[in-house]
Amino acid sequence: MQSEKKKIAQITSGYRQQQLQNERVDALTGVQRLRVLHATMDATVLTAYGWTDLLPKCTCEFLLDYEDDESGAEESTGRKKKQPWRYRWPDEVRDEVLARLLKLNAERAEEERLAGAAEPQTATPKRKRGKASAPGGLFD
Repeated sequence: MQSEKKKIAQITSGYRQQQLQNERVDALTGVQRLRVLHATMDATVLTAYGWTDLLPKCTCEFLLDYEDDESGAEESTGRKKKQPWRYRWPDEVRDEVLARLLKLNAERAEEERLAGAAEPQTATPKRKRGKASAPGGLFD
């Protein structure tokens, strides 16, 4: 009887281990799929802007988001502080895309200004709360 329970426990443990392994694979597959979708979206947007020259350079990598002056420092809990790693474009590519977006934004703002579409509109004065200012109010 004891050996039967032990076998069941081993089988259950083995099943659970396999289930955990499958969940890890599914999660990894999900992350990989998300990365492919993100790369596809990046390529679509860059192509829409006509910036196809950037496509070969727009490959995400794991990079430090910023340099931490306290590299290797410990938190108050005594654990080692995590480095800010991100899966992203290299700085040169990101800076080039941002520069092009800023330039495009300035060009469009100038076009709107020249067309008169960007004229500031004056706000309409709000009515004061309280007594009706005009005779013949709602309940008169």
